[in-house]
Amino acid sequence: MNALIIEAGQYTPKVVLKPDEQIFCFFGNSFPVNPTDFYQPILDWFSEFFKSIDLTDELIVNFDFDYINTSSSKQIAYLLMFFESLTAKDKILINWYYDPNENDMLETGEKYLGYANLRFKFTDKKNETPIQIALNLI
Repeated sequence: MNALIIEAGQYTPKVVLKPDEQIFCFFGNSFPVNPTDFYQPILDWFSEFFKSIDLTDELIVNFDFDYINTSSSKQIAYLLMFFESLTAKDKILINWYYDPNENDMLETGEKYLGYANLRFKFTDKKNETPIQIALNLI
């Protein structure tokens, strides 16, 4: 399956989905003018991806947002609900990065954890190399 890479825009996050390298990352800010138009191709990509594989190993999806508006939050919730609907959902780990000085992102991740029956790992950005640097995505 082909990778999907969306460069960060003024209002949109960078998205790197590289199945051959097991890299699935979202980072930056998300407040696009039309969140559905931005996130639908990502949902479609994941739908095709999961049809094309038999998930036997852990799949880590990294979210490293600085800011998400309400409309984007809804689209991310749709993505998480899609993951939750998969038979292999126990193999998916959501790695949610947050800045301990900014409670908003931690609270947002905790809200997702509260209604998405998925495994979450909360990662303090101050104590770990940012994912985009660790994976050479910048």
